[in-house]
This record gives sequence, C-alpha cells and structure tokens, in this order.
Amino acid sequence: MADQYHKNSVAMASSTATHQQDAGRLNNRAFLRGTKILIVEDFELNRNLFKTFLLHFATDVDTAENGLHALQLIERNQTENPSSPYDAIIMDIHMPVMNGYEATTRLRAIEEYSLLPIIGLSATMMDNETKDCLKYGMNDFVRKPVDVDELLTVLAKWISRGQPE
Repeated sequence: MADQYHKNSVAMASSTATHQQDAGRLNNRAFLRGTKILIVEDFELNRNLFKTFLLHFATDVDTAENGLHALQLIERNQTENPSSPYDAIIMDIHMPVMNGYEATTRLRAIEEYSLLPIIGLSATMMDNETKDCLKYGMNDFVRKPVDVDELLTVLAKWISRGQPE
C-alpha cells in the first residue's frame, strides 16, 4: 500500500512539474478560472498535490481527508458561503471513516447537490468499481496514478455542463 501511494504521488508530481513548464497549455484551461473544487482524498500528500496543481488555474480549492469531513465542509460552505457553492468534487473511493460511495450517496439525497459533479478516484479501479462509481451517483471517474490531461478533460466535461448557457 505504501509503495502504491508513493508511485501515485511521484506520478502526479512528475506530471504536475511537466505541466507547470508548459505555461501556454495551462492558460488554455480557462474553464477552471473562478471555480471552486473540493478534493476528498485520505492521503495528505495527494491532497496537497491536487490542490497545488489546481491552484495554477485560479481555482478555489478545499480539501477533506474522508467522506464525513467532506460532508461537513459542504454543509459549512453552504451556511457560510451560499453564493459560492462547489462546482465539482474529486472524491477518492477508498477512505477510512466514510468512503466515497457513502459520501456520494448522502450528497445525492440532498436536492441542492443532486447535480453537483462528483468525479470518483481510485488506484484499484477495476471494471466493477467503474460501474459502482456510476451506481452510487458519481458522474465520472479517473484512475490513479492521475493523468492530469485526463483529469482536466473530465472536469471540463462536467463543470461546463453545469454552467448557464
């Protein structure tokens, strides 16, 4: 498990460094500018890598270490910043306390969050897990180690669907 964690972190860090060098390419991802994204991931290093990467796009990023913490942050955000809801959630599937499936199920039961884009994330994404992501209400999924182009493509697909025309 520690080896897989290290591989995930190194792969994302390497990908992030490559993309940081390509400033023109980063600027082409304007759809993220002004968005608010919640990252739900149990490994702190991975949370920080996601956050650092997304901050390059002028994105407001919050992080949670498990599904329960995510639900608490979403509720607090709704109370304290009702005019600034989350535009998307990147949700790890396997976490302690509350996994991504349970957190997604609970969010989908609340009308305000029924259409909120939730992107599942897993290093062990097998065929049954991809089906489970959709079954439990996630909109899409990305495998670890994360390919940042794939992540951005998936975010663009779902964030743009929620924008007014």
